[in-house]
Parts: sequence; structure tokens; C-alpha cells
Amino acid sequence: ISPIVCPIKYSCPYDGLTEPSLCPPGNICPHTGITFPPSCPQGYYCPNQGMIGGIICPLGFYCTPGSRTPSPCTLGYLCNNVGLSQQTPCPAGYYCPSISLIEGIICPNGSYCPLASTEPNICSQGNICPSKAMSTEIPCPPGFYCPSKNMTAGIECPIENFCSEGSSIPQKCPPGNICPSKGMEN
Repeated sequence: ISPIVCPIKYSCPYDGLTEPSLCPPGNICPHTGITFPPSCPQGYYCPNQGMIGGIICPLGFYCTPGSRTPSPCTLGYLCNNVGLSQQTPCPAGYYCPSISLIEGIICPNGSYCPLASTEPNICSQGNICPSKAMSTEIPCPPGFYCPSKNMTAGIECPIENFCSEGSSIPQKCPPGNICPSKGMEN
């Protein structure tokens, strides 16, 4: 008996089988003589038997080696190119609230979005988020106070008070000190 040369699209493992078997899903059989089929390459998926090459991973998805189907990008991540093998974290200053996104949504005024955000974080008391696309909140500046959440600018400290950096309420001047003007920081 002469040996069987495995045809394209098939594998012939040496386990006593005399007949070639179609290359399984998640693998490729691009040439003759394959004993153990290699995994579908990264950035591609191989949904069918007998594949000689993979199908490029579409926008909004990523495909790890051996993928049978594309995986949708998860919350907080982007898949903004075809042929990706891994998802990319949503950039700082943006948020990614749904699966299979190809671009993030800019973080609005009064909030901040660190890397891989799924929703905007509201700026906390004593802090400001003065512009869009903030990745962190900023302490309320000296001479101002920030009494509520979601602030884009501080309120000038009133006369007879002082406001240090990060103040959420004005502090009365201590006895024996004077605070003669607005915006005193200490």
C-alpha cells in the first residue's frame, strides 16, 4: 500500500486513519501533506471545514488564533480596524458604552473618562472638569470653591473667607486674620 498524500483542505493525522479528513473549523489546510492542521491565523476566523485560509476579522471585532467566529469588542474597548487579533482600550478622554464600537464617544464637560471607560465619570465635589475629553478630574483651584458635582469651573471665594486647592466650601478666616478680598487662597 502506498502512502496517502493528503490533499489541500484535508489533514491526515497518523492515528490509523486511512482516509483524509476535512480540515476542522478554526484551522487551515492550505497545502498538501498536512498531518496536524495549523490554527487559523490571528486577525482571521475560520468558520468552516476544509478552509485553506481565514476570513479577515471585520470592523468592531477581533479574532485570536484558532477563531471559528469573530469576537465582538467588549464594553470599554474599540476594534477600529479590520484584521485585529486583540481589542484596544477606549482612549482616555473618551468612553465606549456598547460592544463592537469602532470609535469612542468624547467625554462631555463636567466629567472625565480614564482609559477603557464604559461611561463618563461625573466630576466630584472639590474638583472641576473644565473641558471635553478630560481623562482625570482637576482639584478646584486655590481662591475658588467647587460645592457640587459636575462643575466645569470654580466659584470665586467670597470676602472674609479663604479657599485652598480642592475646596468644596469656603472656610471662614480664622480669628485674628483678615480676608479683605474675594479669591483668597489662604
